Amino acid sequence: MNRLAKFCFTILVAMMTLTGMASTAFADNIGFVDLEKVFSRYKEAVKLQQDIQKRREGYQKLFEAKNKKLDEIKKKSKKEDDIQKFIEKTESELKPKQEELIKYEAEANRKMAAKIFEVSETVAKEFGIDVVLDKRAILAGGFDLTDSVITRLNK
Repeated sequence: MNRLAKFCFTILVAMMTLTGMASTAFADNIGFVDLEKVFSRYKEAVKLQQDIQKRREGYQKLFEAKNKKLDEIKKKSKKEDDIQKFIEKTESELKPKQEELIKYEAEANRKMAAKIFEVSETVAKEFGIDVVLDKRAILAGGFDLTDSVITRLNK
């Protein structure tokens, strides 16, 4: 083997060894959180989901009442103009309510996720964990931080 080949071989072996060591060390510092479990046991998340459900039901009742009224108008008046005016009026009333509901849900879920990620990061640091993944991304191994995250969130 010439000098260049030996040098390249040595570098390659060193890189593989270091990569193997780094992978082993890195794998020991992976934690995971079962986000489904967190959302089902975190008191604030449960309250939020109940609030969102209540708002959805309120919107659904309003939507159903408007549909019922539309059916009545269709039975009483065969004029397409009357029906179209009611539909347009209903859409203009419901659209802002629907957008408000969507915006509320998105913002509430964003805040909830940010809180969960923040606490997960804090708990991970306490356990010396470098990387935290959702449980669904883990096939084997890793350190389960779920219960510690739930406990911290519910304090």
